[in-house]
Amino acid sequence: MSDIQTRAKEDLEKLRKVLLQEPLTKQQAEMQRNARQMVKDVVSEAINDREKQDNSVSQVLLPVVEHSIQKSFKQQRKELIDYIFPLVGDLVRKYVAASLREFIEKTNDIIESSLSFRGLKWRYQAWRSGMSYAKYVIAQTHIYKIHQVLLIHKETGILLHSASANSVDNENSELISSMLTAINDFVADSFSTHSGGSEQELAEIKTKEFSLYLKQGPSALLVASVTGTISPSAKHQLQTSLEYIHKMYVDELHKFNGDTSTFSVVESTLQACLLEEQKSSQQKNTWLAIILLGAAGLFLGWLSFLYWQASNIVTTFENGLTGQNGITLTHAEISDIRNVEVTVMRDPSAISIEDWMGNQSIDKNRVKVNEISVISLSNDVVTQKINDVLRQFPQIMYAKGRLSIQHGMESQLHTGDVILLESMLRNIPGVDSDKLLGDISHIQNIASTNSIDTNAIQHLLGKLIGEISNIRIEFAVNQSDIPQFEAEKIKIISEKFNKIQIVAEQLNKKALLLVLGTSDTQGTQDRNQMLSIERAENVKNRLVQHGVNASFLQTVAIGQVETNGLNSNARKAIFAIMY
Repeated sequence: MSDIQTRAKEDLEKLRKVLLQEPLTKQQAEMQRNARQMVKDVVSEAINDREKQDNSVSQVLLPVVEHSIQKSFKQQRKELIDYIFPLVGDLVRKYVAASLREFIEKTNDIIESSLSFRGLKWRYQAWRSGMSYAKYVIAQTHIYKIHQVLLIHKETGILLHSASANSVDNENSELISSMLTAINDFVADSFSTHSGGSEQELAEIKTKEFSLYLKQGPSALLVASVTGTISPSAKHQLQTSLEYIHKMYVDELHKFNGDTSTFSVVESTLQACLLEEQKSSQQKNTWLAIILLGAAGLFLGWLSFLYWQASNIVTTFENGLTGQNGITLTHAEISDIRNVEVTVMRDPSAISIEDWMGNQSIDKNRVKVNEISVISLSNDVVTQKINDVLRQFPQIMYAKGRLSIQHGMESQLHTGDVILLESMLRNIPGVDSDKLLGDISHIQNIASTNSIDTNAIQHLLGKLIGEISNIRIEFAVNQSDIPQFEAEKIKIISEKFNKIQIVAEQLNKKALLLVLGTSDTQGTQDRNQMLSIERAENVKNRLVQHGVNASFLQTVAIGQVETNGLNSNARKAIFAIMY
């Protein structure tokens, strides 16, 4: 049974082969014929999908591409160089041009911002560049002219074409090209590096009157005959023209057979290389430098003017205070360009420095005054103080160091006046009271003959008290320091109170000066109370400095004062007399 089944299977297989073999063979042949068409429709998508999947396509192709490029360079090195030469030259030129443009812009900014003359400017730039001054000047001027341009076949040395600014120059073109080829070959053979290094090529030949600039290419070289120093832009033009010729006539150069007529079409290209640059007759616009120089000059002039004014102020102090009664200048200098600092010693009776500067038309804002208070004992100052006292006693005169009664005014002089006068004179430092004692005694004898008018003394006392009571010292908001413009009132109060004490003694009384500090309603009550105390104390201390006995001074803090809408400043120190 098993043999029968085996034979049946074998027969079935033979039958299958007979029936299906031919169609399968035809189908496989058909698929082989259409395989390229079938793959063509999906190959790009398949490669893209596989590359996205695992990057295996690029990994497989990379060694193949590298091997192909290496093989091409080895087998077709010259052809590749010929085709790549114009492209590489253009890329390098663009990169170098960008770098040079940036460098030129920076250099131009430096030149434009310079305020020196051109020669000094160029010396400075040469020093910065590490170049000699002569080379830098040449690089800046680069005046040149290209007289002739030669296109020479590199392999044969034959002159392919030439162009010149003067037709006479073309006569020796063939000879020049032959000599240059020989020299170029000599340099290449004699000075090439060892071990297969690159060959040396000529780039420039200099003579006394002109220079030859050579631009080397794979199949040809371009030679320019130049007088002067050729500019970078002209060299760039030569290089660009050579690359253009290699690009447009690569086949003609490779298959050159000695027929130069083919290259007559490069005439316009060579003519474009006949460049020249002449020195401009117009000077560069220097308005910016002129404006900056003018501004600097005005600024320096203004500083000089301020210094001159300050110097005049110092001179005015030195000359004006010489011989000024009660004031001695110890130091005067210019503290900066425009301000002055002075140090003076001043007697309180002398004119104030502020008033003196006002009389001299000196700007007070430009002067810092350091004042040292002193008592002057000079005769002129003492005489001035005596005369100031005698203004209150018109009955008495002082002349040639002697006191006397004005003629016809003897009856108007009383003993109280003489006592007050004597007390006031004794308070003047430097007064020779012994010398004046006889005069005062004589005046006292005359006054004693007149009856003592108690009512007149009482009236004088009341008048002095009223004058002090009418004086007010005002303060700024939230301030307890005495303002400068109120300082003179302190001196007046001290003088009047000293008189009150003398007059009160004639009535066998003692006088007490009350200093009352007040404040307005702005701020807190505690703060206003504190300001009232500080204002009264500051006035008291200033009165003591002016010679008032502190034991006859009393301070009182009133605090806030309601003005009830009156247009009055409540920030004050007021005065009252008790006796």
